[in-house]
Amino acid sequence: MAIASGTSGTCTWTISDEGVLTVRPTSGSSGKLNAGSLGVHASDWPWHNYRSQIVRIVLSGNITTSYTLFSSTTTGVYTEIFANCTNLTSISGIGSLKGATDCQSMFNNCGQIEEINISSLDTSAVTNMEYMFSNCTSLKNLVLSGINTSNVKNFYGFISNCTSLSSIDLSNLNTTKGRNKLNFFFHRTSLLSSVTFGSQFYIKPKSQSSVAEYGYDTYFGSGRNLSNGIVVDSSITFSELTNEERAGTWERNVDSSYNVTAARVSGGVADEDGGDVAITARWATQAETTDRTLKVYKKISSASTYPSTPDITQQLSGNSGVTTVTITDVGDDAYDFKVEFYDGTNTYIAFPSVQSNIRLVTIDTTGNVCLYLDTTASSSTVDANLYDAITALGWQSSVIV
Repeated sequence: MAIASGTSGTCTWTISDEGVLTVRPTSGSSGKLNAGSLGVHASDWPWHNYRSQIVRIVLSGNITTSYTLFSSTTTGVYTEIFANCTNLTSISGIGSLKGATDCQSMFNNCGQIEEINISSLDTSAVTNMEYMFSNCTSLKNLVLSGINTSNVKNFYGFISNCTSLSSIDLSNLNTTKGRNKLNFFFHRTSLLSSVTFGSQFYIKPKSQSSVAEYGYDTYFGSGRNLSNGIVVDSSITFSELTNEERAGTWERNVDSSYNVTAARVSGGVADEDGGDVAITARWATQAETTDRTLKVYKKISSASTYPSTPDITQQLSGNSGVTTVTITDVGDDAYDFKVEFYDGTNTYIAFPSVQSNIRLVTIDTTGNVCLYLDTTASSSTVDANLYDAITALGWQSSVIV
């Protein structure tokens, strides 16, 4: 016996007494599901009336879909094909679905499934992934490795309301064509604390967007890129980053656990041989450990790496503070400074703000911020190129060099 069975187009489907939905070609290795007409909705799929009884899905063979709209036949539309299967716990054979062009709401409202792996699904022709995994409230692992999203134009609400998802790897996602439709991508993903982006994850910056097209929740209220140390304090700041700056693994909502900034405050005129450099660090942490350490490293700008031993190590106490350290006898060559704050849990690279006679700011290959001292700069000279470079990154509103 079976809960239900039937044919759709040239495919056969069966729901066993155990709740296993099996879909396969009726004969041979290939078949085509009938997806209805005048658009595709969850109710067009033949198992719709039994969706709450489906606990597992098994697909086999080569399956595609066909629907007719005003005498025009479209294939590869999988809109809402498994939507509202509220007791679904697993799916296998997703790669059997061929020629996909539309995956809108494919798993929408599958509230019991904990893992979905679509790495074998050919998505190279897909243009729509709107709400593809939305409302999968038990989802803990979403595997997207290997998929091709270069033609996707709509990611609206992609993983919205996935309230059990704590981490996700999006490094394979290409949003080049869908950068204007990333609204609500992360909407109501409060548990999501770790996200990995690749260099193909485009976002149209807020500065180039209208209110209507800007997804204000395209990222987090605050975050730190573990791969290169970049810190943002809003989704707007995140949207203004370049793709290369955005690439890497981000820790979400870091404001609640730490805040570290640093600024070189001494001078304002050209350094002389043997001059001192003072760096002030503002820091805050909620780590339960008592370890608090501030380290400053110095290297000449031509050196490829920082020394393993810091120039200054200072132990700190408490959960916040403003600490100034001084490096003595700095020559008049160009030097780079790296500031680290350790709270017993993590080591954070502090991003020094630009101040006094610092001529150039760069980020080296390990993600460290480098401050270059210019021995000929005047404290009253505004360098337009430096100003534009710094403000473009959102680091400081005014730069005096």
